Formats: sequence, structure tokens, C-alpha cells
Amino acid sequence: MTNTPQPRHELLVEKDVEIPLRDGVCLRADVFRPKGGGRFPALINIGAYQKDKLWVPPADLEEKPNPYMNWETVNPLWWVPRGYAAVRVDTRGSGKSPGMTDPFSVQEAIDFYDAIEWSARQSWCSGRVATMGISYFAMTQWFVANLRPPSLKAIIPWEGAADMYRDFAYHGGIFCFGFVSNWYNNHMAHHLLGRRDQTSPDAFSKHWLWHYMRDSLDTGIMQESPVKLLIRTGGGKRYRWRRENEWPLRRTRWTRFYLKPAAGPGSKDGAAEGALSDAVPKRSASLTYPASGMTKAGVASASWTSTALAGSLPRMGVSFETAPLAAELEVTGPVNLVLWVSSTTADMDIFATLRNIDAEGKDVWEIGQQQQPVPVAKGWLRVSHRKLDPRLSLPYRPYHSHDERQWLKPGEKVQVQVEIWPTCMVFSKGHRIRLDIQPRDGVGSAPYTHYSADYNAGDNTIFTGGSTASHLLLPVIPRT
Repeated sequence: MTNTPQPRHELLVEKDVEIPLRDGVCLRADVFRPKGGGRFPALINIGAYQKDKLWVPPADLEEKPNPYMNWETVNPLWWVPRGYAAVRVDTRGSGKSPGMTDPFSVQEAIDFYDAIEWSARQSWCSGRVATMGISYFAMTQWFVANLRPPSLKAIIPWEGAADMYRDFAYHGGIFCFGFVSNWYNNHMAHHLLGRRDQTSPDAFSKHWLWHYMRDSLDTGIMQESPVKLLIRTGGGKRYRWRRENEWPLRRTRWTRFYLKPAAGPGSKDGAAEGALSDAVPKRSASLTYPASGMTKAGVASASWTSTALAGSLPRMGVSFETAPLAAELEVTGPVNLVLWVSSTTADMDIFATLRNIDAEGKDVWEIGQQQQPVPVAKGWLRVSHRKLDPRLSLPYRPYHSHDERQWLKPGEKVQVQVEIWPTCMVFSKGHRIRLDIQPRDGVGSAPYTHYSADYNAGDNTIFTGGSTASHLLLPVIPRT
């Protein structure tokens, strides 16, 4: 580990600098650079969140407020004194840049390309440019990197979707309306309406915490291990970091936990209907549950939103639990849920939730990106999207092609693989690993909720054991 470089330059701020683009439009940017001359590498980001809008960080953030902080972007007061220039650009149609906003478009990527090359040509720049930022400012990096600007030497995207279908709008083929709709109708509107209208009236026609840790801003990164993991031990405690050399970890023991119905009906409300076991059930069995959520009156509603309200739905689907763990168990890496299913309907939505249940039967929550309680991990799949891309699928990570709808026939048994997003959790001794399989969003979904289709009226069935042995593939990491 190298030492963090110490400040040695004063800050010079240039506001509303014009960046000419190939089509004649000029974007506006703020340039933060060392005072007194010299040529420095540039860190650049482009986005729609207004470069002039001050962000005041929460009190528990390691970096303290300053007049140059901006949401999800580079902090100039850290980078510039250490020999970097920071370029903060309002994308076309946002902030002080003219035009019509078109987030995550080809045009936006081309504009970013031109801004990178403009930065490299400036007298204060060494000709070497890197992109850096969170979320929106991460996603724009993936798109511009595809265009290969000659002066772009590195990208540092944090928490940004790389695939707009799989990662952003349609998880497993199911529309993620909770986040997408809220983001555009509220977050984007917040930056494109109001005072913003005075500059461009037509513009609206169409986990920050770890990013700002000092350790994450250290230099000498190329000499460090390529993987840095936050090892979660449950409950949002002060966790430790661990360095690794590859992903998934080479020492992973890929372990199957087989689904099977419980010996008898649950004795209390919320009890799991099934078990997770490392032994393959020899006998075939099945569990059936309603394919749609029901109102308290026991009938399906004609309005999706009326049944989506908190408290309006009973517990849905079925759950499977391990026995209390005999020893601490670390699960770190991608997760695959392999199910044999059928439905009386033409399609089936699968919402999978991994949970950490303590010895008293209560959830051990983590803290989500927006400070909400979240479980261990989640996965989603609309069964008609079950077709896999054989070139990109791996035993531990199914990759769905999303290029064909394979409708179900009533009672037809099919195998599906559900990608559960990579996770890290150390389950304590005496805790249980719980898997919920539901037809709608389960616990810990807000604000990333999904639209479960209204044709899902009927019954879904999960098969276990024998030739239809459904299982959960977990990346178990041996204790050292």
C-alpha cells in the first residue's frame, strides 16, 4: 500500500467554461485545476444533475462539506491539491448547457467523447484523461468508453448500470418501475424543471458512502490487489475490507442447497414452507402458491397499485430455510437459483430474496443505498425470458438473451435459472439462510420495486427432488 499523496497545489476555479462540440453546440463546464501553471491529468464527468448545485454530505461522511461538493462527482478539494484537474460538465439540455436532454443516449456518449478530447488539448492538461463518478456519472463512462476516445486512459465507474436492460430497467425481464419511474419523474424533473427552465425550456421533453472514503481515493491502485471486498457480518456493524486476486474467488466451494417441502405445515405465521438441505431429496414433491397477490378481501384487484400499498398484501409465495447453522458460514460471490416450475398461466414471475435470519427468527438487515433496510441479495426472472445465452452463461451466473418470449403451457414443467446478484455475507452460528420465492416484490424491495404483470392469475408450482431437484447454488468460502 502506497502512502496517500499530500496536498501541494492551490485551487483555481473556472466557471461556465464553454466546450465546443462537433455539431456546433457548446456545453458548459466548471474546471478545477492547480493554480500557477503546469500540465496535469484530468478527471472528467458529465451528467444531468447540475454542476452548480451544491451537495451537502451527511454528517457521518469522512469528507466534510465544502463549497465545491457536487452530487456523486469528484471532490475538487481532494484531487486538485494533489496534482489533478477536475472537469465537471452539464450534459446537453441540463444545468447551463443548451439543447434537449436525452439521458444515456448515443448523442450523450458522443458529447462526452468530445469533452474528453477537448480537455486533453487544453494547456493545463497533460493529455491524459480519466472518467470518474457514481451512478449516472458511472453509466455515462461505460457508454463513452465504447467509443474509445484516444485521450481516455482510465475509467472509474461506481455503482452504475452497464446494461440498461438487465441492470437498470428490466431485472430478469420485469420492469423496475419503482426506481426508474421515480428517478425520471422526480430526480430528473428536479434538475430539469423550475429555475432550470430559464436556461433551456425544452430540456424536459424526453452507495455514495464508500466512494468518498479516503482509502478509496488512494493512489498506487495498480500495485494493489484487483479485488477489494467489504466483508459483511450482519446488521450494519463496522465491517472490514479484504483484498483478493480474482472474482469469483478461486477457493470458492460451489455448494448446492436443495429445496424440499417441510415435513408439515408451518406452526406459526411466516414460517417457511420448505427446507434448504445439502442432500438431494430422493422423492419428487412440489409446492403450489397463488400466482398473483390478493387483497385482504381475498380477490385479485383490477388495479395493481391498490395491492402494492404497504400492508395491503398477505405474505406471498413460499419460503425455504436451512437448519440453524452449526458454524459460521461465509457466502461471497454470484448466486444461481435453479428451479423446476410450472404454472396454470401463460407466464410466471419469480422474485427471489435471500435473507439472514437470526436465532430469534428476526431478519438481520443491511443498510441500502438509500438508507433503507435490505436483505442479503435479490434476483428476478419472468419465466418467458428463461432462454439462456450459451456463450455468456456460466454455472454460477446465468445470462439470459431476452430476445425471445417462451410462453408456458398449462402444467408444463420447465427448468429456469434465476440470477441472484453477487453478494457477501458471513452468516453467524445459529442463524438460518432463508430463500423467499414470490410472485411480487418481497421484503426489502423499496425503492427498487417492480411491475408484476396482471396476467399472473392462477397457480404457480415449484418442483423438488428426483429428476426435478431444484437448488440454490451458493459460493461458500472456506474458513482460513
